[in-house]
Amino acid sequence: MIYLDHAATTPVPKAVADEMYRVLTQQFGNPSSQYPMGQEAKRMVEGYRAVIAGVVGCQPKELHFTSCGTESDNWAIQAALWQNRHVGKHIITTTVEHSAVLETCRALEQQGYEVKRGKYTSVKGARQKRFIRFRTLGAGYSEEELKAALAGEAEHRPRQKCPAPEQKFQMLVDIQAKLAEGKGAGFARWAKQHNLKEMSRTLVFLQENQIGSIEEMQERVDAATARYHELGDSIKASEKRLAEIAVLKAHIINYAKTRSAYDAYRKTGYSKHFLETHRTEITLHKAAKAAFDEANLKMLPKVKELDAEYSKLLTEKKARYPDYRKAKEEMQELLRAQKNIELFFDEEKKPEQTEHSR
Repeated sequence: MIYLDHAATTPVPKAVADEMYRVLTQQFGNPSSQYPMGQEAKRMVEGYRAVIAGVVGCQPKELHFTSCGTESDNWAIQAALWQNRHVGKHIITTTVEHSAVLETCRALEQQGYEVKRGKYTSVKGARQKRFIRFRTLGAGYSEEELKAALAGEAEHRPRQKCPAPEQKFQMLVDIQAKLAEGKGAGFARWAKQHNLKEMSRTLVFLQENQIGSIEEMQERVDAATARYHELGDSIKASEKRLAEIAVLKAHIINYAKTRSAYDAYRKTGYSKHFLETHRTEITLHKAAKAAFDEANLKMLPKVKELDAEYSKLLTEKKARYPDYRKAKEEMQELLRAQKNIELFFDEEKKPEQTEHSR
């Protein structure tokens, strides 16, 4: 059998299962209790929280444990609604969401929240009569982009209250292909007018950019594409290093805090009793040491140096975004112009080919 549903549930690694069994049978105190066994359980939970935070690159206080995905969905949805209760009671979801999301929305709907379900995410303000699809709001507001921003996988930049710049020209319509799909004569007449207007705009664009041949067009497209990917790769490299710094910093701090405990553990001859009473500190120390060895670090950098590098990289990354967006727009314009030229000449050849075939 090939199991393909790891997003729902996944096998637990043996090392994790063994550690869970040990804790559940030997150190099962309530972390909220004040007696020694409970306090030891609390220290253990906080230790593992720090280890996981170090791996994912966040602060321990930003990491919260839940019992399952359903609880996480409920927590996220209801917390977001509570924080934004001054905005309104509108919930937008899709029909393909998990039941944990849909059932929560149904329960909130009974509490007076307005829920919009459909193929695309939509929203309606308190004084609006119709819902507005997020996709129509422009870049950064599609359902995928918003999910990525909420998950912390991408940076969301709120839309500025200014009209988006109009495209200098739009794509030509492949009239023959549309007719083959079943479009009628009325569409063909509109498409011819559209193509003439957009082709004129395309020629103006080519003149403004001093592009006089197919070869020059290809050179400009290649250069713009290379520039776009160069900036994108640079931003990705910065993001990767930022994550590495966050993880390394957490390990360095944990290593320093737990060094005395580990030294004492070593002096006892690696006593099992000492390990049981100081398992959290020793686990953190070992995790940090393993990370240093994997990175082949002979000398640990100072936390202040890492903070300075992090701040510098973050500033540089933010400074690259305007150039990145500009490079993307230039590349897309050139590709659109190139496609229009190709389609225009293809349309010009078709009548000639038809005439020769007769």
